[in-house]
Amino acid sequence: MRAPQVVISSDSEVREVKLNKTIAPNTCKTTATIIKALDADTIKIKKVNKSKINTMITAAEKKLTKIKAGISKTNDEIAVIDLQGNDKTE
Repeated sequence: MRAPQVVISSDSEVREVKLNKTIAPNTCKTTATIIKALDADTIKIKKVNKSKINTMITAAEKKLTKIKAGISKTNDEIAVIDLQGNDKTE
């Protein structure tokens, strides 16, 4: 999960808490905050849903990986051709 974010609210205050790092599957990361409340029973927490953004980021990362692999392959093929333009692959 990328930079999970929660909104904590009470009868007196609203706070947004964001972890600044990615959380790997099957792991746990905690943080703490203080919120004012006249009545403790009014304190609520809600996870901010960023699944669409996370999906888009993951897709972009996969595209970037493919592009990098393509560039690396092209660079390897170019290295086979010497400076005089002779193709050493033939």
